[in-house]
Parts: sequence; C-alpha cells; structure tokens
Amino acid sequence: MDIRCKDLYEAVWVKPVRTLAKEWGLSDVGLAKACRKHGIPLPPLGHWSKVAVGRGIKPPPLKGDPESLVTIQGMPSLKKTELSAEGKTKLKPALAAISIEQAPVTAKLAKWTQKTDKALHRKPDSSGFISSWKETFRVSVSEAQVSRAIVLLDKIEKALTEAGMAWEFDKKGQYVVGKMYGETLSFELKELYKRTEHIEKHPSSSWLDRKTYTYKFMGDLTLRIDGYYEGRKSWSDGKTQRIEEKLPEIIEGLLAAAESMRQRTIEREEQHKRWAEEARIRAEKERIAREEKAFFDATLKDAEDWAKSNKIREYAAHLRTLIAEHSIVLTEAGEEWLCRIEKAARQNDPALKHLSL
Repeated sequence: MDIRCKDLYEAVWVKPVRTLAKEWGLSDVGLAKACRKHGIPLPPLGHWSKVAVGRGIKPPPLKGDPESLVTIQGMPSLKKTELSAEGKTKLKPALAAISIEQAPVTAKLAKWTQKTDKALHRKPDSSGFISSWKETFRVSVSEAQVSRAIVLLDKIEKALTEAGMAWEFDKKGQYVVGKMYGETLSFELKELYKRTEHIEKHPSSSWLDRKTYTYKFMGDLTLRIDGYYEGRKSWSDGKTQRIEEKLPEIIEGLLAAAESMRQRTIEREEQHKRWAEEARIRAEKERIAREEKAFFDATLKDAEDWAKSNKIREYAAHLRTLIAEHSIVLTEAGEEWLCRIEKAARQNDPALKHLSL
C-alpha cells in the first residue's frame, strides 16, 4: 500500500501500530520499520495505557518529508465498510446512472473523462505505456486497454457526480480528484504488467553494465484508491468477473471511502482536541505548582526575616533593660543609635509589612 508520510504519522498517533497493521493486512514489525525509515516517531511503550487515563504525550515532530510517499508491502484490506444512511441515499442515484446502457461511441463523455480521453489518444511511450495525469484522471494502460479505461472512468465520474461528488485538481494542481464531505478522494486506474530485466554486460567493469526492461501487459485493469482509511481500496479484473461487472461495488466502495476518510478526520480532530485539553490541564497544573512553590519560598524567606527581626527586637529590649537596671543616662547619640536598632527591627518584620501595621 502507498500512503503519504504525514498521513501515516497521524495514523500511528491515533491508533496503536499493532491495530493499524491488522487492519491493513501488514505485520506490525514491518509497519514500525517503515515509520522509522521515513522519520516518523512512534508512541513510546506504555503510551496507549496513559491515553486511556488521559495522560498521553504530545506527538514529537515529524522528521521526514510530510508529502513523501511511503510504500508498505502487504495485502490490501478487503473489509467492506457499511455506508451510513446518508451514504445509502447518495448511492441510489449513482447506481441508477451506471445501470443505464449507453453506447460509448455515441454517448457524450463526462467532462473530466473527456479530457482524459483526449490525453490518452496518443502514441505509447518507449515501454508501451499510455499515461495521463496532468489535469485528467490518473490512468496508465497499454494502447489496447484505452477504450475500456475510458468507458469505466466515464461511468464512475457520472455515477459519483450523481451522488454529489465534486471534481477538482489535487493540491499540486496536477491530476483530478473527487471532493465529498470535505475530503479528497484520489484514485488511479492501471493495467497490470510483468517487467523483465535485461542486462548488457560491460567488457571490463560490472558497474557499467547496462540494464533495460521490457514490459508485457496482462490486459487486466485495476482501480486503486489512495489514502489511509478502513475499508477496501482496490478492485481488479478477476478470473470469473471483469472490473466492469464490479462497478456497483466500486461506486459503493468509493462513497464508503469518502465517508471513512471523513470519520477519520473527525476522530483526528477529536484526538487533537483531547491533546490540546490534556496540554491545557498539564500547563494549568504546572502553573499552580509554580505559584505554590513561589509562595512557599516567599513564606520561608518571610519566616527567616521575621526570626532576624525578632533577634534585633530582643537585642533592643535587652539594651533597654540594662539602661533601666543601671540607671544609665544615654547621650543624644546613644539614644539615636538605640532608636535606629528598634526601627530596623520594625522595618524588617515581614508580619508588619503584610498586615500593614
């Protein structure tokens, strides 16, 4: 399967790697290895237990290229996602649109299929491929399968348009994608092939060996949806059933994919809200802890200052006692000195400062 780096990054922080691997038909070891290879940080041991009690950590930043494509080997999920009531309502006119028999030669093609048809009517490249992707649907087939591809795309575009899907260019302004529920639905139609490698040996240096390839087209078409979501992502020609016969299933699968992507977005937004709330609670707890520590430290200093002022006060009282006992007559300078001691005791007493006494 192919998935964008940023989508995989978000996925592994929404669900455990083991759960995702099971849903995608992969090994959890292989999935984790792909993440590490592309700079995607994984949740640490014990993270999901902490998430269960509201103590999950914030995901570290993604180190890899967010838009790079991660290819993970594994069987595509064949799980059928049940449409919602709204989705079933949209499915009815879509299936009605593909049930109408139209002659491909005389029927007017849908807007984007027509553009794709024009793009495909050219000579194959040196390997035998005829491909289109610039401002069209993404298609890669041999010359023999162009007509089949156009008929399929025409029915898919018309059916999904009846279901309420809009069409636009992808973020880079290259190929055509569907838009439904605020989600982008991207798919590709390809012909299966076998590639044979040929090596022309260099007389003296093996690193100068020349590799060439020949392609044998199988005549079998496959349609695959891009992106991460739960549900079936591909349909192909089989031994007993051609892809044309699977059109109702494909249309339903495309609508289910849009719904599933929307649900994933909602879950991701809710997760981000939970993370934000957890971060806010942590920040508030840290703020309260800082304030309490600052108050404690200030109170401890007040207590130390109070002890010092008391010592000065006791010293001044002792001096007054000595003066009275020995009938000492203080000079003006001596009285001023004693008054300054008593004043220092008052001025440095934190209790008098805080109580405004």
